[in-house]
Amino acid sequence: MGRISSFLTSRLVREEEKWGEGLRVERASWSPDLDLAWLELDPQSLPLPNLHFVTANEIACLRDADDLQPCFLQGYPAAAVERPAEAKGRLLLESAPLLTLSIAPTRRKGPPDPGTFAVEWPPHDGSLDKLLPGPHGVSGGGVWLFSKLQDHDVWSPGRSRLVGLASKWREQDKEEVVVRIELWLELVANQIPELRGEIKTILQQIRQTAA
Repeated sequence: MGRISSFLTSRLVREEEKWGEGLRVERASWSPDLDLAWLELDPQSLPLPNLHFVTANEIACLRDADDLQPCFLQGYPAAAVERPAEAKGRLLLESAPLLTLSIAPTRRKGPPDPGTFAVEWPPHDGSLDKLLPGPHGVSGGGVWLFSKLQDHDVWSPGRSRLVGLASKWREQDKEEVVVRIELWLELVANQIPELRGEIKTILQQIRQTAA
């Protein structure tokens, strides 16, 4: 598969979704030493038609050896925020996904932070240097693993898997550093004991698949 890159922006937002009531949070916490956090939504906030929860079979590990693996970074760059006309108005976050490629440890220019991998931002082939905004604001956005074209001739979104959460941008190196999803699962397991057994099973499954 040749190098691939594309930048898409979606502005199709219904009026009731644009100014709708915010989600209510039941509880939340964060990691004392990692750029990770979690929150639990109040069930009274749900269901919402535009809200999708990632299931266990939609999570995977990105192997260290995987280089130039198609990845989809979903986030909200600050440059894409629509500012309200009035001070009391609510900012409209505009989704800005990027289809890019993973960077193997041997190709990373920045320090290999433990528990992370990196993706190209902007793509290293230079195709989007003049179009792509800086990723300021995408932190916490999901990074999804795509299947390669030689593995599946017909692409399906059902084959994508969540492999990490965007953490920080090394502009000089053109690398977006991504915290592996396994670390987030371990954080939740440590801080929510009633989920520990279920998460342990999920971690075993995705690690065996990646081996």
